[in-house]
Amino acid sequence: MLKYQIPGVFLLFCAFVLTLITSISLPYLPTLDITRAYFGDLQVTIANEPSNQLRMGVWTYCHYILNGDRQCPNTGYAYSVLAFDVTTMRDISISSSWTRGLAVHPVTAIVTIVALVFSLVPRTFPMLVACVLAFISVLLCFIAFLIDVALFAYAKNQFSGNAITGPGLWVNFAAMIVAGIASCSLFIGSRLERAGDEHIGTASSSTEKRTFLARFRRNK
Repeated sequence: MLKYQIPGVFLLFCAFVLTLITSISLPYLPTLDITRAYFGDLQVTIANEPSNQLRMGVWTYCHYILNGDRQCPNTGYAYSVLAFDVTTMRDISISSSWTRGLAVHPVTAIVTIVALVFSLVPRTFPMLVACVLAFISVLLCFIAFLIDVALFAYAKNQFSGNAITGPGLWVNFAAMIVAGIASCSLFIGSRLERAGDEHIGTASSSTEKRTFLARFRRNK
């Protein structure tokens, strides 16, 4: 590994870990949800169960019924949430159009791991490829962040202001920052490595010229 790659590789690895755990999300990592809602005194039922909390992740949602049990249906990509407010007799719906975009999270993790693999190759060109892929990862993280914020805003409106952002949203935001720094680090590293190679090549050429001329001086 080139010495200038090390900081960028480390940061890219950290970004991959952050995007990976965000992508796994619910139900395997119950604390890594994107948006959650606490109903408090509201009488809300989800799947015909009186619930006091709802958490929405990348692949599914989990709701907590009044006895404390957690229910997570097997929904998968582009799931929807149906709830009923007993107090106002109002249906609450979060359709699949609001959760379909969450699939950007695993795509971001894939792009980041590919960038990490390229960054491990001790050559200038693969490092530049890793830099470009890391930048794409930053863009995908930003797009995912906008989708997460949109879902949060819609849930907050649907649940009468009782929704808050989940940790998964902020982990993705941190991944975007780390991937951005990694991209800059890899780019600077590639430039420094190229400048070092050019300096070594110039010095070697100068030494060869001096040696060639010295032969003529000895022959005089």
